[in-house]
Amino acid sequence: MGPARGGVPAQNSEFDLPGDPLTTNDHTGEHEADNASCSDVPDVDEECVDSMIELGKTLGGFGPQNNCQTFVASVLNSCTVADSPRQDHLQECLTQCSMSRFNFGFCHLICR
Repeated sequence: MGPARGGVPAQNSEFDLPGDPLTTNDHTGEHEADNASCSDVPDVDEECVDSMIELGKTLGGFGPQNNCQTFVASVLNSCTVADSPRQDHLQECLTQCSMSRFNFGFCHLICR
């Protein structure tokens, strides 16, 4: 995910303003940066993830409910393998969170 003009968000002192258009962008090599961290997420279908991060896909405007964190949470939640312990936890967490005052995007972020 990143600005529709291309590139990686918040690189080279650039930042997104509320409503700026977003797309899925190429982040090749970003995992090698000194400040990057990567980890495997169990019980997630990799082919599903690949299909959801198809390069150039339009993702709407940048904002509190549509940003890198909510996008990642949404992809992971959508691609969690059914009948896995992660899926059970996810559904319970989302149900409890949605009954609170938190918005949908925040619930997906904290329930991943």
